[in-house]
Amino acid sequence: MIIGEVSSCSVIREGCPPIKLDTKIEDFAKFIEWIERKGCSVISIDLHHDEGHTDPQTDDLKPNHHAHIIVDWIDHKTGKTVKLDKEDCSMMQTVLAESLGMERGTPKQDTGVESLSAIEYKEKMAKEHVRKLQEGIQDSKEKYREINDEIKLKKDSLNILDNCKREQSKLLESLVKEEEQIQEELKDLDREAEEKKERNANLDKEHE
Repeated sequence: MIIGEVSSCSVIREGCPPIKLDTKIEDFAKFIEWIERKGCSVISIDLHHDEGHTDPQTDDLKPNHHAHIIVDWIDHKTGKTVKLDKEDCSMMQTVLAESLGMERGTPKQDTGVESLSAIEYKEKMAKEHVRKLQEGIQDSKEKYREINDEIKLKKDSLNILDNCKREQSKLLESLVKEEEQIQEELKDLDREAEEKKERNANLDKEHE
């Protein structure tokens, strides 16, 4: 459980423990009973199932199921702030985990890591979300560059094809003109042959 002060008031504190999708308010009964025996009283418990973040790599929603527990840290029998020692704080974590049917986290004396307050936890999650977004943006930029390179390559290929088409068009035009020229030369040869034939016929008549 993550316990932190609310604003600057140390007598009202907030816990932000992870929960399961099917967790109900009634599941906190054992924890509420335990903390009330210590002199504290639970003001409210809110369950949050609609928060989380989208994985930039897969676009899958990564839900963050958690609860917000507001606790009055004043013992109203004595009017004094409740003091919990390290053993009590560790037991509080265990009782809460047992209440919710979840695995108890590793105690900080074993990990050397201090627990985070609710605000620090949210800030940590926000930074992690930003980091993943930045990674997603970087990946998108790289994909954008790859797509641009591919488009450029295709444009270059299209330009080569266009140049080939223009060359083929020029070659075809040249062949057509050459064919027309050959046809004209053939016509000239046909005319010359007809004229020679007529001259020969006239000569034959003169010799008769």
